[in-house]
Amino acid sequence: HGTIGFSYSYSVAVTNQKFSAESNQIIFSYPQSSLLSNTLTPAHQPIVSSTGNEMYFINDKSYFGQTPTLTAVSTQTNTVIRSFDFHLTTPYYTLALSKDDSKLYTVFEDSLMVFDAANFNVLMTAHLDFYGRKIVCGRTDRLYVVPYAPASVNGQIKILDAGSGDEIGYPGIDARMEMVYISSDNNTLYGVGKP
Repeated sequence: HGTIGFSYSYSVAVTNQKFSAESNQIIFSYPQSSLLSNTLTPAHQPIVSSTGNEMYFINDKSYFGQTPTLTAVSTQTNTVIRSFDFHLTTPYYTLALSKDDSKLYTVFEDSLMVFDAANFNVLMTAHLDFYGRKIVCGRTDRLYVVPYAPASVNGQIKILDAGSGDEIGYPGIDARMEMVYISSDNNTLYGVGKP
């Protein structure tokens, strides 16, 4: 069920070959909660704009025999205010919001798609040489993507130019990443994965 408001409990674990550390349990919650629709099923953790007025997610409608939609919900009125229909499905749905709230990024199969967050117009589609599982925004001109295929790049971190979609490098980490996160100051990229 789609709701406005959520609460997540989690802890952060960091490990290397010699040491391991885990934080105390952290609870993150967004204060209000009300049912939106029985047909809203976010395929990933929703993203809330910096103003707190809008929430974005990819609505996985495969249960209903439909393709997914990019969805924006007003947190003031608890209503869907715009959507974009994708024309195919994918095993992973991932979404990132630019730091200035102006653009939404998704890696849908082997394409990077860039949307204007205000109206969901497609600003750019760029073909990639891999299929993505997770995407995060770094600095204004950088995106970090974790591929799941082909097998030779599964779990690596790819660095993309946000303006062109061109691959500009990878950090060469000797681990298979499942998830990546960026610090609020855009200076540190965190990865969760397996050696």
